Amino acid sequence: MTIIPGAGKSTTFNMLTGLMPLSGGDAFIFGLSVKHEMHLIAQIMGVCPQHDVLWDNLTGREHLELFAKLKNIPADEISQEVEARLKDVALEEAADVESGSYSGGMQRRLSLAIALLGDPKIVFLDEPTTGMGKETSLLAHKLHQHAALIWQRQVFFSRC
Repeated sequence: MTIIPGAGKSTTFNMLTGLMPLSGGDAFIFGLSVKHEMHLIAQIMGVCPQHDVLWDNLTGREHLELFAKLKNIPADEISQEVEARLKDVALEEAADVESGSYSGGMQRRLSLAIALLGDPKIVFLDEPTTGMGKETSLLAHKLHQHAALIWQRQVFFSRC
């Protein structure tokens, strides 16, 4: 989804992901009502919001472990899932560094990894390349294509 700035991309994403109530009507994701069945949609959805939701004193690995638990990934699968997502976004070497010392691009990549935890059927990426340099932005675009084609996931990607 590429629309001019101020057109409501983030507002639309926020409504479709349950971060903001619908202002009217309803929307359906895999046949589930956003208005009435968001608790079910949340189980099959990954979200990379426009602004990173990270804690400076947690490492990249700790963030992924925390969100994996919140997404109810079985405890015996968390380590493997975390390692795979760190590799996907090229953060293996910085996995045990506190995210507060990450560059803006590294923080966005971590947010992208969080969104991809747990093999979601649908992923919303709201301006995921904001703050990334050209090389990192290319990595994010390749990951987006990989998610859509290889994992056969529905991926909604907005950018300025």
